[in-house]
Amino acid sequence: MKRARFIFIILLVLAFSTAGGWAQSLTPSNVAPPVQTKWITTSASANPMVTPEKHIINPDRVGGCDASCPPDGILEGEPPCSDEYVDAYNGGCNSIVPVFSYVADGDVICGESGTYLFTGASYRDTDWYEIGVGLPGTLSMTCDANFPVAMFIIDALSGDCIEYTILGSTTGAECSATYLEAPVTAGGNYWLFVGPSVFTGVPCGSEYTLTVGFE
Repeated sequence: MKRARFIFIILLVLAFSTAGGWAQSLTPSNVAPPVQTKWITTSASANPMVTPEKHIINPDRVGGCDASCPPDGILEGEPPCSDEYVDAYNGGCNSIVPVFSYVADGDVICGESGTYLFTGASYRDTDWYEIGVGLPGTLSMTCDANFPVAMFIIDALSGDCIEYTILGSTTGAECSATYLEAPVTAGGNYWLFVGPSVFTGVPCGSEYTLTVGFE
């Protein structure tokens, strides 16, 4: 009886852990969730802080730690983050007043990010880029970063940051090119999110390059 109870407890722990009870869900938030928080999966439009993960990795991409800006690169322009930093540049829906940088098909963005403390909590610098498309197609983003990266492609819908739809998301290791694409069924505005996949340990000013594609 004791052995059976012990095995049941082990299975319960494994099931809870696998279901995400102690795992941190992939989320576009800029502040770390409390430790051992269980995220309840709902639709993205109903609760945009919980995201369905869609991983589309391109095996033909070969990355490296050199995230320096190419000659045709466009500087992001955001000041480096630091402790108590308030992102009023392109923090997207994480800013007090939502604000975005604008990009187009073929742009190569040279950006910086990092993690920092704000009123004692762990934060990360999240960069949100807006692109407008007029026809259905496929949006793509490729990121080379000197840090573990999280990426999202989001349908902005009304653009009010209250309701939006996450079309795809993924994470990638530092020093590797990470690729994400998502189908776009209608014209409109879409957001591309880049930031660390972690909330600590990434020095502010860590570089990345983001290549935007649409076809």
